[in-house]
Amino acid sequence: MGFKIFGIQIGQEQIITAEEIKNKLLKIVSAAKADIERDFVNPAKKLIPERFWSEKGKRLTSPFERMKYSELKPLCVAFIATERNAHKNLSIHIAELQLLEKRIKKRDFNEKVRWVRQDLEAWTISLNDTYKTARELTITDSRDKMGAVVTDYLGDIPSRLVKRIIELQQKIERWFERLN
Repeated sequence: MGFKIFGIQIGQEQIITAEEIKNKLLKIVSAAKADIERDFVNPAKKLIPERFWSEKGKRLTSPFERMKYSELKPLCVAFIATERNAHKNLSIHIAELQLLEKRIKKRDFNEKVRWVRQDLEAWTISLNDTYKTARELTITDSRDKMGAVVTDYLGDIPSRLVKRIIELQQKIERWFERLN
């Protein structure tokens, strides 16, 4: 009969259509986007004082050179916590993609799932690198380095990650449009 893991049937041969693969990929990528926004982007925006955001609230106004060390260190510490959550949830989506990859017999579709999985893995590596750097900075107490890192990690990286996810969703749509 089989059983389900992460909502995917295991231990039972099933024929998966292109439409089902597309829907599963979009569902997983959308869930990854929602998790990153919930666990990483929104907390990052809340951590940064309002005076440092542009009028639209979308872009930082490179403020961290003017921030005091006492303001920067808590941002780095808080970043470490938000990154851990985002990393954990992305790992779950990667596992879902691995299971889907094993179920698909057709090589073209299998490749597409692998590409999406590799994109998500690259995001986790990027998040992990920023986590390590932020962790080191909380130990080194270098105010200048902290300002640069916080600008990058709390300002630019979250918005870039969301942009990359949207691009990935569009790429998946285009792949499957070509099949029709």
